[in-house]
Amino acid sequence: MKLIVTIPVYNEEGCIEEVITTWHQYLLTIFKKDEFKIFLVNDGSKDNTPVILDRLAGEYENVVVKHQKNGGHGNAVLNAYRMAVAENPEW
Repeated sequence: MKLIVTIPVYNEEGCIEEVITTWHQYLLTIFKKDEFKIFLVNDGSKDNTPVILDRLAGEYENVVVKHQKNGGHGNAVLNAYRMAVAENPEW
């Protein structure tokens, strides 16, 4: 793994699909698809964000979604970093 992008998400149904699609397409211009992952931590969204995230994770094999109860931005960021370290323990 060369790069892991971590993104905390909360109630972003209006823009999250464009954000993830744009990131994914851009990263494919730099890396092979098995050289990067995008970790999304849904911090208890109350809109359609979880449905959109799950669909995107199904479409892009290198997009990983974790759903959690709302714990705030900092908690979501820390959990995203924990996911990245678990994926690459040598870091």
